[in-house]
Amino acid sequence: MATIIYLRARKLWAKLLKISGIIGAAEYREIRAEIQSKIKYRQQDITSADMREFLDWALNHHTDKSHFVPLASDDYVRKPGDPKIIAYYLPQFYQFPLNDEWHGRGFTEWTNCAHAMPQFIGHHQPRVPIDVGFYNLETTHIMRRQIELAKKYGIFGFCFYYYWFSGDKIMEKPINNFLADKSLDMPFCLFWANENWTQTWGEAARRGEKVFDASVKDGDAVKFVADIMPFWADPRYIKIDGRPVLIIYKHHDKRIPEFIADIKRIAKGLGAMEPYVMMLNNHEPQERNPIHYNADAVTEFNIIMQNVPTTLKNTPKIMNPLARFRHWDDAKTFIETRKYMYETDYPLYRGCFTTFDDTARKIYGTGARIIDISPTLYQKWLTDILKWTRESNNPEKLVFVSAWNEWAEAMHLEPDSKNGYAYLDATRKAMEESREQ
Repeated sequence: MATIIYLRARKLWAKLLKISGIIGAAEYREIRAEIQSKIKYRQQDITSADMREFLDWALNHHTDKSHFVPLASDDYVRKPGDPKIIAYYLPQFYQFPLNDEWHGRGFTEWTNCAHAMPQFIGHHQPRVPIDVGFYNLETTHIMRRQIELAKKYGIFGFCFYYYWFSGDKIMEKPINNFLADKSLDMPFCLFWANENWTQTWGEAARRGEKVFDASVKDGDAVKFVADIMPFWADPRYIKIDGRPVLIIYKHHDKRIPEFIADIKRIAKGLGAMEPYVMMLNNHEPQERNPIHYNADAVTEFNIIMQNVPTTLKNTPKIMNPLARFRHWDDAKTFIETRKYMYETDYPLYRGCFTTFDDTARKIYGTGARIIDISPTLYQKWLTDILKWTRESNNPEKLVFVSAWNEWAEAMHLEPDSKNGYAYLDATRKAMEESREQ
């Protein structure tokens, strides 16, 4: 009987999602086929008492302000020796033609966030922004408030994701606007997100449909330098030893070492300083040795994703019979045992992140992942790597945090309706604690 009730619930939920437009007809047919075959994504048996308890919590948990941290009355004051915290910044919060075509007119990152629902008791979804609100990055108006907040809590600069594909660019308008508006007083650098651009959500995600190919092609180095040079020349651009910082996401393309050598040579030939190139590290020190790629250093980006113990045991009861989870990760053990600490014989710039939960994007598609990191746990992690950075001999003392505004992955320093300014507050406290001997 429990199995029959479960299957009927899945079918009803799928129908409601189809009616509301969250999933399409093709996805609905696929889910119905799964239900008929009775083979995929079997969840725990849910009793009527479980459902009543969940509904009571889901309808009322947003009124719980017990963890809400208000806006600070004073501002962070930088002291000599303080590391410089750089927050990754996602520019996808505005409407552009390709998203209109792929996901429907008016689609932005907020569209996914608005669809998010709690999947179990205690699940912090949806994520509702406060202060900056559901903003539009068509202009630089909201950036002014973002910069005010960042500086107030000790964030030194932003690292904008740069989506460049052999000369084609997407989501470039916000960073172009930022470049043009010299009154925006915030250091910045660029993160070349050289990953294939796919239709990440819905039916196309299951097919792995590729829209832009990120592989390096002949002539790309010349085009890349021409496009990025105006950013490198900006006085706000973050530099190390006078060299503009460039972070490169993926290293698997065999032509990356050649590409890095070429952009350095071309920049120097134009009379500019060679870029200071950082490769990303997911806690694989030997594999990511920058020397192997003609790069200068390594920086960490979500290293916990590859190294935290992964389990689906002892998880809460998932109330949505259509929910798909790939991983459920134990961040607490990872952080408290300092598994992020390792030695290298090359320059390393450490990083951490606030939390991770991509149910807003993937709960009905390829499967979601949750890495729950409370503000307290995040503060502990950040404090530790700030202390390490103070003692290191790395120039500029940069530390990278994911992220300023990855709302659909729940990685956001920006304040929300439940926690308020908690992650920003934890950032400033971490900086203050790292000063203690």
